[in-house]
Amino acid sequence: MTLVNDGPDGIKVDVEGNIYIALGGKIAVYSSKGEKLTEIDIPNNSATNLCFGRGEWSKTLFITTFKKLYTIEVKKEGLHLPFKY
Repeated sequence: MTLVNDGPDGIKVDVEGNIYIALGGKIAVYSSKGEKLTEIDIPNNSATNLCFGRGEWSKTLFITTFKKLYTIEVKKEGLHLPFKY
């Protein structure tokens, strides 16, 4: 399989408006003003998507790759919009 990394795949936001973007081999984190805060390296250069957990997992970032699921604890809770069943 050939990995084409032409741009972001998954994008999520935390409660302070920081933006988390899956960019192939890393998760890039930007402030709400567009300033780059940090990068999180992902094994095998293959981050395909991401999401924040809920409840006790609200500060856990779940990261999918082509073969595995990774988790990492972050400092801020993920933003979740309310939804109805």
